Amino acid sequence: MKNLEKLIATIVGLILFSIPIYLYYDQIHHILLEVNPYHVGLAMLILCLLGSITPFVPYTAVVLSLAAAMPQLNILEVAVWGGIGSGLGETIGWLIGYYLGGALKDSRYSGRMEAFSAIVNMRRYRWIVPVAIFLFAYTPLPDKFLFLLLGAAGYSLVKALPFSIAGKVSMLYTIGLFGRFIGTITSELPVWVSLSLAVILVVGFTIMIAVVDWEGVARRLSIQQEGRVDKDLSGS
Repeated sequence: MKNLEKLIATIVGLILFSIPIYLYYDQIHHILLEVNPYHVGLAMLILCLLGSITPFVPYTAVVLSLAAAMPQLNILEVAVWGGIGSGLGETIGWLIGYYLGGALKDSRYSGRMEAFSAIVNMRRYRWIVPVAIFLFAYTPLPDKFLFLLLGAAGYSLVKALPFSIAGKVSMLYTIGLFGRFIGTITSELPVWVSLSLAVILVVGFTIMIAVVDWEGVARRLSIQQEGRVDKDLSGS
């Protein structure tokens, strides 16, 4: 099978797999966490893996609401298992990029693709990619797009995943601590006040992710970084 056909098959498979996850995520969440509450770690791994594969599922909001509602929740356990799941979910983006890169190498853009791959894999700047992976995973920056580029450039998935998982674990732990703080300060308030505040926070968090042009932020950062690389190359 040619690279272009593999790319199309991967994208179609991702879409078909994402639709039922998006439609039935609440039921999956209920079964994994409420029916069997003693395996929270495994449940969070599955939830965050599915949420990472599907771009429409705000699994971070699930962690926030759980930490606020369950003071006894082991946040570190949730962060570690959830980080592993969401980090592994980025494999899909890498695979799409890998097949996309193969398709471009068979086209008139082969020279540009090879040049881009050479830049990403330059030993002199090998520290830039791991730092970028961690930051994209820790922040709302589009890490799926980053993994797509890394796959297209032929960057090792084995090298990329540990930094992605570390960033996801740190991000989920931070969100969990914030959720616990909210749960603590609202524990003495009436139930309807606590519930309303939790809803407002989750909605606000989701809006922040959706409204801010994180892709634009990433583009500006990449342009600045490319400028530094060009200066270094011209001076060498």
